[in-house]
Amino acid sequence: MAEAARGRGAVRALIGRVARAARERGAARLYRTAQEGNGTARALYDKVASFNGFIRYDHPLS
Repeated sequence: MAEAARGRGAVRALIGRVARAARERGAARLYRTAQEGNGTARALYDKVASFNGFIRYDHPLS
């Protein structure tokens, strides 16, 4: 995201719209990921969602 757009609510609005669309479609859950060191994203996610204690690990299949 461009620095000029940071802190203006665009990402929060996008998350809200995605959540609304998920509810309308009957989704059971919605989750997002952030890099451990991405404090900006994690701070926002902490405000709009609940951290459940899980950290994702990907197992390569190829």
